[in-house]
Amino acid sequence: MGGTHYVDHSATNPISSYLYMGEVYEKKREKLKEDVKRLIKEKSFADQLELFDSLQKLGVAYHFEEDIKYLLNLMKYLEEKVRMEFNGDVYVMALYFRLSRQHGFEISKDLLVKSYKYESGCFKPSVYDNIKGMLSLYEASFLAMDGEDEIDDAMEFALKHLNDFMRSNSSINPLLAQHIAMALELPLHHRIPKFQAQMFIEHSRHIKEINVDSIVLELGQLDFNMTQSIYKRELKEISKWWTNVSKLFNSKLNFARDWPVESYFLAVGMAVEPRFSTCRIELAKALCFINVIDDIYDIYGLLDELQLFTDAIDRWEFASIKSLPAYMKICVEGLFSMVNSLASKIMEEKGLDVLPNLKRSVKFLQLLNRHDIFFSSYNWLDLCKAYMVEARWCHTGYCPTFKEYLDNAWISVSTPLLSVIAHCLSENLTNLSLESFDFYPSIVRQSSIIFRLYNDLGTSKGELQRGDVSKSIQCYMKENHVSELVAQECIWNIIKKYWKELNREWIKGSRFEETFRMFAINVPRAGHLMYLQSNDGNIGVLNVEEMKGNIISLLLEPISLKQEEKVRMEFNGDVYVMALYFRLSRQHGFEISKDLLVKSYKYESGCFKPFVFHNIKGMLSLYEASFLAMDGEDEIDDAKEFALKHLNDFMRSNSSTNPSHAQHIAMALELPLHHRIPKFQAQKFIEHSHHIEEINMDSIVLELGQLDFNMTQSIYKRELKEISKWWTNVSKLFDSKLNFARDWPVESYFLAVGMAVEPRFSTCRIELAKALCFINVIDDIYDIYGFLDELQLFTDAIDRWEFASIKSLPEYMKICVEGLFSMVNSLASKIKEEKGLDVLPNLKRAWLDLCKAYMVEARWCHTGYCPTFKEYLDNAWISVSTPLLSVIAHCLSENLTNLSLESFDFYPSIVRQSSIIFRLYNDLGTSKGELQRGDVSKSI
Repeated sequence: MGGTHYVDHSATNPISSYLYMGEVYEKKREKLKEDVKRLIKEKSFADQLELFDSLQKLGVAYHFEEDIKYLLNLMKYLEEKVRMEFNGDVYVMALYFRLSRQHGFEISKDLLVKSYKYESGCFKPSVYDNIKGMLSLYEASFLAMDGEDEIDDAMEFALKHLNDFMRSNSSINPLLAQHIAMALELPLHHRIPKFQAQMFIEHSRHIKEINVDSIVLELGQLDFNMTQSIYKRELKEISKWWTNVSKLFNSKLNFARDWPVESYFLAVGMAVEPRFSTCRIELAKALCFINVIDDIYDIYGLLDELQLFTDAIDRWEFASIKSLPAYMKICVEGLFSMVNSLASKIMEEKGLDVLPNLKRSVKFLQLLNRHDIFFSSYNWLDLCKAYMVEARWCHTGYCPTFKEYLDNAWISVSTPLLSVIAHCLSENLTNLSLESFDFYPSIVRQSSIIFRLYNDLGTSKGELQRGDVSKSIQCYMKENHVSELVAQECIWNIIKKYWKELNREWIKGSRFEETFRMFAINVPRAGHLMYLQSNDGNIGVLNVEEMKGNIISLLLEPISLKQEEKVRMEFNGDVYVMALYFRLSRQHGFEISKDLLVKSYKYESGCFKPFVFHNIKGMLSLYEASFLAMDGEDEIDDAKEFALKHLNDFMRSNSSTNPSHAQHIAMALELPLHHRIPKFQAQKFIEHSHHIEEINMDSIVLELGQLDFNMTQSIYKRELKEISKWWTNVSKLFDSKLNFARDWPVESYFLAVGMAVEPRFSTCRIELAKALCFINVIDDIYDIYGFLDELQLFTDAIDRWEFASIKSLPEYMKICVEGLFSMVNSLASKIKEEKGLDVLPNLKRAWLDLCKAYMVEARWCHTGYCPTFKEYLDNAWISVSTPLLSVIAHCLSENLTNLSLESFDFYPSIVRQSSIIFRLYNDLGTSKGELQRGDVSKSI
């Protein structure tokens, strides 16, 4: 399968990582819901409306439908009293109007209009300076129905004043400005609830004064993550199903889009609430096939083949597909199997659920069987017939009129088919409701037209060039002889018109149950999220990275606002688990608060919890975690000292009682895990496991560790052989003139392995080892062999970096510099060829920095000067060579760019910190012999 991917579904296995599922989370959510219900009872009408608005924004209003509808019913019953109480309060009245219509209440526009206008038609003076009320009015205006022109005027009025505020006063109230910016980008009524929830929660994290109760916010965060866990489980099911289907396609449909993740993402947008699991899965399956069939009609099939395909869908018999080309045959077989399976499932489930007795059940089942197959196949036929119309237009070069296009395109966009699937899966499906679908109801047409036009506004020019049929914009432009910009503006006005009609169907269309009408509302919301960046005025194709970001944030990444509370709740007081979680999180780059660790072993008073004292496993975990402390985290330093004392006590008195613990503790006291090279640590750990049988390690994990170590070591051996052969050839060129210098290719490669451990960094290890071989030679030239004037000549030659500049050097220096220039220039050429980037200036400067640092040390040594500690360290962190090695590693990184190269014009602080530690370790290990040999004084 082919096509451009937003997200690779083969990489969705991590979705099963940590799921917010299980009794502990259910209980926590129920507790929060009870707390919110108590809050509701304590509040006035206006405050309840605000609270319900927050619940909607957080995507949890579905838990409180009865409470919301009770309030709205009560306010409708007391409408005159409500009008009197909130007379002139446009904020409250607009909020009441919006919430009422959003929940399907038929509320008069007059209630809203009279809150901001006099009978004469003039706007009330109090409205002009009420920016919060203006925002509420703007949001409410998107619930207007066709014919409510006064609300259109209110939208324009509010829009003007909101834009004025953003231009001149946004800095005065950043919270309100943020709300306005979100509304101007896309109104609440056009947003997918769960996607809106994520934005609202993230927004609340950065603006502390946001007016949302912490209980409500916590419920929103927990519910989002619990719902996302359901999405993850379903996405895993869809990915597995599509992988199996794709195998049956047997590479014959490689031209078609392979979009299970994107299909599921769109299905989530259409059926958001957790209870619609089956609906989402079946919609996603249908969308996977829709994408393939669309590509067959759009870009691959010949016209006569496409007619055969359409005829096969019309007959809906496996026997009818024999005459199809092989690539079509396997597609139709897969489609028939999927649809017939769904039809059987609905027949079985609804027949058992709905009918009280066998006689009526039989009759109902017969009707359901007839209707279900009819609907499923009939609507797939509608879709394919619409695709066939577009294929003929495309093959003949015909550009339809705008009306011709739209009459066909609202079906070819596939949402009528999806609406039938959703309707057949609705909870209260009946024979009568099935018969009401003999013709698509107007709510489906309106919803589909908006979706289609959003799709067209987001259609890239690449799709049109690829051979796709002309879209609404091109049809409108040709028919009306207008520019693309004018056509787009007209399309947006048509969208507004259909949104108003859709609002009327939502509010007044009682023929269909509420869940299906909500599906129809969600269809264009999902289309907007899928195809466009922002609301009208900012039209654009959603690029791959933006779409990928939307998918990942909604389906894969949980909100971390209450991460600490979640972990605390499950592992309260377990210092072993909390310290392990803390250490692993920081080791993998997660910013996790020290408080999470501290509260696992300390009371608020600062006293250590009694149970920690005898938990030696927890004490070891705490000790290991303490090495991930950052500067300023003194409490963790105290914990380290506390743990160290108790671990030493254990080793003195109890080590024989638990040799496994004693071995782990001995290794930790020798060197903590965070300071060990992973592969070297792995070797020790494997050896340790062989001798201590009770070690808590699964045999499969241990076997993987052993095998991976040996396989990685084989890579190291091959690279070392390459380095040794290279250095032998280089040494021959030295012609015995550098016999005084260290001949350390193995040691150099060993150090390179420590710096770039993972197998994938092969090139980096080899180039670092080569550099280290030369570093050792040059270090010895400066330290023990060269005269001061010769060393200055050497430094100058590195500065000029020209082969001509080395003629004046002594012979032993000349052959060294020639070899160095050749090696560095070769590496720079290789990177330029592979990445198109010139790294030679960066490499030259780093080598010069090293030689200048060596020159400083040489002067100190020749003059007998002992620098201050600060003088020494300011130079020594460069002379230790790790800044040079970091530049080489950076130049060999996978995602190197000109911008990242420029960021190395000055060594970043992480390089300086790393180099100082390396230097001081080096100094602590410097032998007296090196100093007696003539090496410069070290830090000690």
